[in-house]
Amino acid sequence: MEDLVGTVWIDEADSEIARAEGQFLADFKLGFGLLVDIHKGLSFTLEKQKINDEVWLTKRVSGQGKASFGVFILRVHGRSAADMSDYRKFQTGVTILPGSQVIDDNGAPKPAEPVPPVAPSQSPK
Repeated sequence: MEDLVGTVWIDEADSEIARAEGQFLADFKLGFGLLVDIHKGLSFTLEKQKINDEVWLTKRVSGQGKASFGVFILRVHGRSAADMSDYRKFQTGVTILPGSQVIDDNGAPKPAEPVPPVAPSQSPK
């Protein structure tokens, strides 16, 4: 990776990468070119944005040049760009059903605590 040059913009308030640009000055291979084979001159740009004032996520990725990822997985020769948007925040909930066991850090079940009986009209569906 010593032949990769570029610039990185850091958001000072969050110490997070906001943008990165780079270019390969020589061919780069990983796994004898079977995993990654990047040709000299390949350049890329990565832009991130802060979503909901909480987390930094990818906004845009673009690149141009010639590269292969995996033997038959992905080959790129030319220009490519991907825009990401419409991020949504999901909320989840958890319900512990009667008879469930709690697992400790070692993966073993913790001793069962007494569970109060549930009336038939209150049983989970």
